[in-house]
Formats: sequence, structure tokens, C-alpha cells
Amino acid sequence: MWAACEQVRGTMDQLRAELVSHLTRVGAHLGADDGSNPIGIIVFTAAVGLLFIFLLRLYEMLRRGAGSGVHPPSSLSSSSSTHSPSSLPAGDGQQLRRLASMPGPPKPWHSITGHTMEMLFGEKPQPFVLMDWARRYGDMYKIYQGRFPVVVISSLALLKEVFISRFPDFHDRMRGVARTEETTKGLFFARGRCWTDHRVLVMRYFSSQRLKSFLPIMKHATSVLLRKLSAVPEGEVVNLEKWLHSHALDVVGEAAFGVLFGTQQADISKHTPLLMAIIKDMEYLLEQDACAFLTLLTDNTRLVFAADKFLSWIPGTIAYKRACNLQVIVGECKKIVESRRKRGGFEEKAVDEIDNNLLSFMMRMRSNSQSSGKKLSSLLDDDMIAIAREMLVAGTDTTAETLSFVIIVLEKHPHVKAKLLAEIDGWFKRQAQARIEEDAAAAAAATLPASANDDCGNSNNNNNEQSRCSTPTTASVGNDDSSPGMQLTYGDILSNFPYLDQVIHETMRLYTIGGFFSRETMHDAKLGGYAIPQGTTVFCNIYGVHRNPDVYPDPETFRPERFDTSLSSTKSSSTAEISRPLRSNEDRCPFSQSDPKGSFFGFGMGPRRCPGQGVALLEMKVLLIHLLHHFEFGVVGNEPSIPQVDIEAAFVVKPKNGLLATVRRRHV
Repeated sequence: MWAACEQVRGTMDQLRAELVSHLTRVGAHLGADDGSNPIGIIVFTAAVGLLFIFLLRLYEMLRRGAGSGVHPPSSLSSSSSTHSPSSLPAGDGQQLRRLASMPGPPKPWHSITGHTMEMLFGEKPQPFVLMDWARRYGDMYKIYQGRFPVVVISSLALLKEVFISRFPDFHDRMRGVARTEETTKGLFFARGRCWTDHRVLVMRYFSSQRLKSFLPIMKHATSVLLRKLSAVPEGEVVNLEKWLHSHALDVVGEAAFGVLFGTQQADISKHTPLLMAIIKDMEYLLEQDACAFLTLLTDNTRLVFAADKFLSWIPGTIAYKRACNLQVIVGECKKIVESRRKRGGFEEKAVDEIDNNLLSFMMRMRSNSQSSGKKLSSLLDDDMIAIAREMLVAGTDTTAETLSFVIIVLEKHPHVKAKLLAEIDGWFKRQAQARIEEDAAAAAAATLPASANDDCGNSNNNNNEQSRCSTPTTASVGNDDSSPGMQLTYGDILSNFPYLDQVIHETMRLYTIGGFFSRETMHDAKLGGYAIPQGTTVFCNIYGVHRNPDVYPDPETFRPERFDTSLSSTKSSSTAEISRPLRSNEDRCPFSQSDPKGSFFGFGMGPRRCPGQGVALLEMKVLLIHLLHHFEFGVVGNEPSIPQVDIEAAFVVKPKNGLLATVRRRHV
């Protein structure tokens, strides 16, 4: 049987080689000088895709048949303990039989995509479709993604079970979304031991101490945006959503790669090719190709990766463009890695002494592990680049869209905005008053005799010692803002803006950027009274919890006071809480202080929660403090009488109409 499998694979390789060799001639025959005529490519790719799918299915059927008889060679086997992405779950028939009694919407008999098209292109956005089905079929039901059953859970108890108490049973994310082999080298789609090693490394990077060091980066990017907004004529409409994306890209780009992209100023530098490639990379995430369709027909990721590799050789296809763009990203990143490696000395420096960016941190950790023989010595350049790239892509859209929702929601709820402005303006006034008092004290000290000693016990003519003991004054970032805002400290952000914390969390509850999170059963398991076969995908419906009246009373109402930390017995900043690496059960719920019930999933929950959530919260707070203090925004198309914001769901959930707004400077 395995000889037949090898014969089929050899035939596929031969066919692939012949198709690639004749591609240019076929393209010319279709009327394109470069072999990339759009209509010709579509027809040709469709024909090749159907043939390729047939061969893939034949290969998969033969492999499954071989698995029930003679065992494959050891080089092709995969242990379930390693959670290899090529390991095969239970067969379709077994999944269907075990889940037959589970309720759910009927599978359309005429559709090979199952319920996928209704979720992606239905009358309602994807999160609301899942909510409607939950109301009809209960907190646990099944849908079909292609020909595969998917279990959807919408209750708080079930989500906590999957995310926390039974995490080993639902360790990995669904394999079908990872369509290229490169996606498994990072953190998001990594599986098994690979995920554990990468997770520990990234969480060590996002320590509380390092979180403070990101503040100057955020202040600088914020000062650039403030200057741009100050130059906008009053009443002129700007695409604020796009500007927020550029701001986030500058912040996360410097934190991930340690380079200044200058996206907001449209600067041209040696890093511009990397920046342009990353922007294209984000765009390609939204485009569907033949491999996305293929995941509806097969659950074997090895075959999906092979299909993507094959399509990446065909000019004009999305896979080809994505592969070419990825080569640019990897090439530019390797230049950065090589230039820093030439500097050397990583093993001799402490963490805080090296460039404050994830890429350099991983290089230092690998260098140290190589000298000590630890496991991180196996971390490859491609792995480090994939993790940094993933952080950049994931941290840009999510932060920018959340900020867009906050600004829109505040315009729809004037009473919330007034309360928030009172908190922000109050801090600025206190800082201005403190500065006046400091100036008065300095003027009084100037009248003392020149021989008098200073507070540190040193003579006034000892300038070095005096400057070191005097109260530090941070220079204004951007050289054009002398207000106390740019002297905002990490401690100020944590302790002086509790209502801003509540507004951000309530916005993320109503408009969670990730509509659902996926998990996969690592082995046969029981959940909610049903037997779930190994390899079954589980959709965790976040909107089903965040808008559940049993969890959040009157869930459609925007009420930030739900997250009032004064209601909990222990007061602590959520930003500091979530920034700690996962060490024990106390870290299981990242919002245990701001959300005593543990029902907030804005950044996920459990060991796979977003590792950069502390950075995201800090970035949003810094920017909102300055934007709301200095500017008024008139959202174009805003209807105050309609409290809800229309959404659309693609790679992330975002405002359907974007964020076009007029800008007016506040005089406070």
C-alpha cells in the first residue's frame, strides 16, 4: 500500500514539474506577454486546482487506508505527543457519527463549503451569525466547515474549561487556518513543544520591567500623530483609522524589529522595503486562494502546504505574490539579524543593556543558550523572524481598530466622554499646578546664599552631582510639545486613569476584535456531555459570552462601570497584572482584578492568551490620553440616536464604515 502512495506522490511531482515548465507557453497562448493574463490565469488555475485536489484526495485516501493496515516507515510517522501539524485526526465518518446527536443548523446539501459562506458573506457579520445560532441551538452546537464538523461553544463555563482547566486537551489552534508552512514557525499556529518553547521566550520578553521601556517609543509616535492632527484645518475630514494604523505600525515595528519605520511621516529609509513588504503581507492575509478552499476538503496540512508550494510557482496567483513578498521580508530581516550579529557581544550583556526589541532579545537568548547548551540553541533565524513578523502583524490591526471603536463609541455616548475628559483634564491640571509650585520653589531656592548646600548634601557648584539628585524633567518628545503630557510616567498611566481603563475594556467587550478563538482536540475528549473525537475543531464564541445577559446584565448597553476595579477586594492595575509571564495558576485569568468574574476574553484567556496585551493596553492609554485632551473628533456619519456601531468581520472585527472624522483642537 505504501508503495502505491509513493507512486502517487511521484506522479504528482512529475505533473507539477511539467505544469511549471509549460506555464510561460500557456500564458502566452492565453494572450499575456508575461504569462499573467488574469482571465487565463483564473481558468488555468481552476483546471489545475481541480486536478490537484483529485490527486490530493486520492493520496489522502491511500494514506488513511495504509494507516489501518501496515504501519508507515518511522520517518513518516508522527507521535501524538509532539502534536505534529501533519498528524491526522479521526476520520470524517467517525467524527460525524460521534457528533450526530449534537444540534446545529442543517448542512446545505448543495454546498461543498458547509456553513462557511454564510459565516463569511451572510447578511450579518460572522460574530452575530454565531450568536443567532447559539440562541436557536443552545450553548453547544455543531456547524460544518466544508465537509468537517466544527463544535461551537458559547457559554462561560465551557470556554473556561477549554481555555484553562482542560487546556492540555485543547492545546493547539485549528490546523486548517495555517495554509503555509511558514505560519507554523511563529507562535500563533505553533503546536506542541514548539509552541511551549516559543511562548516561554516571548512571555519572558514582555516582562513588567521591559514594558516600561516601551513608553518612550509610544510617546514619540504619539507626538508625531499630534503634530499631524494639529496641521489639519478645522472641519477637514481625515481618515483617522488609517492614521491610527500608521501609529501602531511605528510603535510595534520598533518594539519587534528595533527599526524606525517612519510610517506616519512617510519617511524613506533603508528599512522602507521591509515596511512596504509588511504592509502587503497584511493585505494578503485578507485574500482567499485555492488553498483556503482546499482546507474545506482535506484536514491534512502536509497536503495543503504542498498545494501552496505548488501554487507559489505559478505567476499571478495569490500564493505566488505572497511567496515573493515573504522572500523580501525574510531577506530584509536577515540583513538586520546579520548586522546585529556582527556587532557581537550578546552573551556579555544583560537584557536591559541590549536594543529594546524582540528580535535582538531572541538573538541574545539564543546566543546564551548556545554557550550553555540549553534548548533555545535550536532557535533558527527563520523562527525568530516569524515570531517578530507575527507580533507586528497581530499588534497593528488589533490596536488600531480598538482605538477606532473607542473614538466612535465616545461620540455616541456624550456622558461617558464627559466623565472621561474630566479624568484626563484633571490630571493635566494637577501637573500644571505642580509645575507652578516647582518653579516657585526653584525661584525661592535661587535667593539662598551661593554656599548653601543642596538637598543631597553637596555644594551647589558640584554640577554633576546636583543634576543627578535633582528632580528629573523629561524633554518634550517631538520638540514641539512642552505640556506635561509628554512627561507622563509609567506610574501615572497605571494609577491615575481608572475610568480610561474601564472605557477600553467595555469597548473591547462590546466590539471584541477577535470574533472567536479556535482550538483543536488533542485526543478523544468529553465536553458538555458530548464525546468529541481527536482533531475536531472547536470555535469559542466570544461574542456569545460578552453579550450574554446572564454574564453581563443589559449587555447591549455601553457601561464602562462594569469594570470598576474599586468593586474588587484587591486593587491592582490590569496592565501590570497581564504583563507578567505565565508562571502558575494565579496568572490564569489576566483580568482577575478588572473583571472579578473572569468573564472578559478581549485578549483571550489561559496559557494561549495574547502575550502582547500589556503593550497594547499601554499604547492605547498613552495615545487616548493625548488625543482626547488635545482634540475633538466629529465622526462622519455618526448617528447619536443609534448606540451600536456597525461592524464587519474579516481578519479582525472593525467598524464597517471605517473612521472618517473632522478634527478640532480643544482649548483647555
